[in-house]
Amino acid sequence: MSRGKKRKRIAGLLLAAAVAVVSLGGCGANGEKETDAGSAGTESEVSSGGMGRYLETELSLPEGVETIYALAKLADGQAAMFAYGGGWGLYRSEDGGESWAKQEADDAKLASVFEGYMTGASISPDGTAAGILVDYEGETPVAAVGILNPDGTAERKELILPETGDETDAYTGLMQKCAFDTAGNLLVQNLNGDLFSVDLETGNCTFLAGDSSIQYFGVAGEQILAVTSDGILLFDSTDGSSLSEDAVLSDMIQADSSLADVLSDFGTVLAFARETEENAVFYVNHDGLFCHTQGGSVSEQLINGALNTMGDSTVSFLNLVMLDSEHFLLSIIDASGQNRLLKYSYDAQASAVPETELRVYALEDSSYLRQAVSAYQKNHQDVYVNLEIGMSGGDGVTAEDAIQALNTDILAGDGPDVLILDGMPADSYIEKGVLADISSLVQEIADSDGVFENVRKAYEKDGAIYQFPAKFYVTLVNGTAEAVAAGASVEKLASYINEGQASLTPQNDETLLKTFFLADSAQWTDEEGKLNENIIRNWLEQLKVIYDAGNWDDTQQYYSYSGGAVTDLLGTLSPVSVLTGEGEVSYGSLVDMTELLTLAAADKQNGMTYGLADSDGAKSFVPYMLAGISSSTKQTEAAEDFLRTLFGKECGSVDGNGFPVNRAAYDALCEDAQSRYGDDEGIGISVSTDDGISLELNLENLTEAETAEFTAILEQADAPACMDRVVWEIVLEQGKAVLSGDVTAEQAASEIMQKGSLYLAE
Repeated sequence: MSRGKKRKRIAGLLLAAAVAVVSLGGCGANGEKETDAGSAGTESEVSSGGMGRYLETELSLPEGVETIYALAKLADGQAAMFAYGGGWGLYRSEDGGESWAKQEADDAKLASVFEGYMTGASISPDGTAAGILVDYEGETPVAAVGILNPDGTAERKELILPETGDETDAYTGLMQKCAFDTAGNLLVQNLNGDLFSVDLETGNCTFLAGDSSIQYFGVAGEQILAVTSDGILLFDSTDGSSLSEDAVLSDMIQADSSLADVLSDFGTVLAFARETEENAVFYVNHDGLFCHTQGGSVSEQLINGALNTMGDSTVSFLNLVMLDSEHFLLSIIDASGQNRLLKYSYDAQASAVPETELRVYALEDSSYLRQAVSAYQKNHQDVYVNLEIGMSGGDGVTAEDAIQALNTDILAGDGPDVLILDGMPADSYIEKGVLADISSLVQEIADSDGVFENVRKAYEKDGAIYQFPAKFYVTLVNGTAEAVAAGASVEKLASYINEGQASLTPQNDETLLKTFFLADSAQWTDEEGKLNENIIRNWLEQLKVIYDAGNWDDTQQYYSYSGGAVTDLLGTLSPVSVLTGEGEVSYGSLVDMTELLTLAAADKQNGMTYGLADSDGAKSFVPYMLAGISSSTKQTEAAEDFLRTLFGKECGSVDGNGFPVNRAAYDALCEDAQSRYGDDEGIGISVSTDDGISLELNLENLTEAETAEFTAILEQADAPACMDRVVWEIVLEQGKAVLSGDVTAEQAASEIMQKGSLYLAE
């Protein structure tokens, strides 16, 4: 099978299409490359010639501004921003967002007008800012519109909805999105998918159109683009009449249904610009910025998301604004929840395609890796990262297939510059000299930010470091003090459960196997990397005891998927299940501070505790985003800079996907967890089970003692779990057979030894 079929190239695709348009009319000037509507993964030749490309810069927000609610281009050409930062305000910019001046207004009046929960905001071409505010009368939602006029006056109007004939419908008044069209009509959408036009003088709403499948909408000129999971519906924004369906736009949604997701009250995976030229629609998604002439057969890529923040799958888009044919503004929410303002400006002297290519290979796609690629691209616009994914998730390629294809490339001298070693035979690569020593780079990060020294020592070999993780996490056991003591080994836990002392919280067989594998596998091999059959057989026997005593379901998963095969880690520890009585012992991974907050709250409420699982054997941790540099790379400087980003504080301080090895990033997460709820008592959440059990859980800031307790566990974990994906798949196959009773533990261990030893010897 050819390499093109073996893996999916994410970045470096459609780069020729990044040639900018001097005149955007018709989306077809200067021989730009046109593409299908921007779906990732389409193979394309990479152009090496041509000049001209949009470059990204991040603009400073006005002083004190925390949240961008709306961004627009006004009729006079100025940019405008409706934002909050200790108070509401409309800001104007005469220089394309480089500087901002706040419109004079009565702050006290604005606070009164815009009091309540805002679910959407927009700015009219004449400078009128409007925000939709939702409150409740009993259980009935009541919506109002807050209006900030161009002269600085402000007023509030209750939205008066037309009679629907269904007074029991609770969602009619629950508005979630609004937008002005170019004619100044304010359009709103409710949770039913109904679209209304609002009279700002009276608050009267006129029904325009509706479809229960509408998730959100955008505006282009005087037409509504209503996004559903099946496609995009087009309506005239003045009278609600249906417009001709655009097959290309609808096909884009059908090819990637995640584009219909609403990520927050404001953020989406797809955003449209209000500005149009010659019936053209401008839109942005994680593949980049596109221009589509309605009725045309393709969309044209103006900006390649692989070269900038657009490609970061952890961000959601707020507003896209075309200032003119050479300048776009984009407001986003990043993975940390921060609002950011980006500007894209056409540079005729920049190479259409960056001259330097950095090839980064990973077996599986992940949001953290995408985040790192985008952060690197932002600061290295003269380099493009060609992200190669071995297992795209949709082509039937196994881990063994992908690794064999990669090894063939490496032997042929065509290997990647950076390898993300999660799931790969890293020890074999080290023995064969495939990986370069990165100890000086790790030392540099240790000197500047600090690192978890136990993790660093785990990867040192004769003073050298050939692989290093950006993040790591641990497996914990949660329950009574006796249960936690039993969780110190799989044998003790099996005996404890078998004697009827406790039951394990429910999870499916695959998650059970993987969770215990990651806690125990660090002790499965000897110093030469050979598997120990006795240890594996005993492990399978004990797991069979635990499984037979349990009540299993399919509720637990190890990853969450979004945008195709892009993944986020999910912890499998379930302290809430202990709290609700579904089991007395929870055994699983904990992968972020939010999960730790839940664990601490649950333990306070039920008097439980937790500890490192299987600590009598190897004090194991699970590395995430293990990375190394090819010893044969010709892009050493670029590769090292990429690892500085991957291991750095900026990426690491975003909660999720494990805990950063970078101590400065980890400390930032701890500070956030200790102050997340401000001076409030916390936040109460309702918890219920299928059995009808319901209770309240109060999440509170972590105390210094709670933070120190967990940090101590991270610091004592010094043995990395086996991360070889092929070995895991062999164990999973045989482990499931043992749990189901189809084979004995002895038979399965023998099969694992035979297949695993053969694979590891290759």
